[in-house]
Amino acid sequence: MFVSYTAADEPWATWVATVLESAGLTARIQVWDSPPGTNFVEWMNNQLAGARWTVALYSEAYFASKWCTAEWTASLARQTLLPIRLEPVEPPAVLQMVTWVDLFDIDESRAKEKILYAVGAQVM
Repeated sequence: MFVSYTAADEPWATWVATVLESAGLTARIQVWDSPPGTNFVEWMNNQLAGARWTVALYSEAYFASKWCTAEWTASLARQTLLPIRLEPVEPPAVLQMVTWVDLFDIDESRAKEKILYAVGAQVM
């Protein structure tokens, strides 16, 4: 799984990736898996191409990022987009048809359950 996020949401991204990896899944995130000196565009393309799911962490900052826009549009086209809202943000109209998971205003245990259910790793 590729976790798509903006730098402003890096703590969330590492937490989500940790939840996924604790369940025995593989999560790829830039901060862990793209070392300095790596061609970021090539790395991002490889992650998107190889991902079963692109876990997109929706926030105001996410939708303001040109890189995140490239990631969600590519994963939408590949039908691998799995959105998670970190805050009550309104996604662009084209994303309204894709069901998302909300992680705000719930406790950590419930948030973990919702993530794992969304990726098919847990029954609710």
